[in-house]
Amino acid sequence: MSLENLTLTTAALRLKPDQPLQESITAMIAAGLECAPVCDGDKVVAVLSLDDVLSDLVPVVARVDHGLTDLAFAGDSLHLLDKQLQQRLTLTTGVAAAPVGPQNVLKIDCPILEAVFLLSRRSPLPVIGPDGELKGMASSADLVRALIKRQEQH
Repeated sequence: MSLENLTLTTAALRLKPDQPLQESITAMIAAGLECAPVCDGDKVVAVLSLDDVLSDLVPVVARVDHGLTDLAFAGDSLHLLDKQLQQRLTLTTGVAAAPVGPQNVLKIDCPILEAVFLLSRRSPLPVIGPDGELKGMASSADLVRALIKRQEQH
């Protein structure tokens, strides 16, 4: 069984690489999306995640391996967050988004176990065809629904 057997959600939102980041974030929030594909035509070139947007606001010393594990000493530090967010919002979506890679997209022919692994870490994820074209979005709910349906049929 592969994702080809799964009913995919139509990608309701396709972001563009040259789109201002703030515009993309606003569109994602309005659509209730945590993650959206960044497309050049039909090809997925990157993925923008609100988790990544938040992560980029965290000081680098807390994001690196063996870095800080507790930032309580810093208090709210709203002025630092404001400054960091202001800088990030000057970027285009293509620059701010994570390039397509094995952790942020699913290939249409990927085995279900791989999909379970990846969707358990981040959901939804764009599903791409052999040439990188967007086929739809797969979510953890889509996958669990398909697995339960399969159980009921056996």
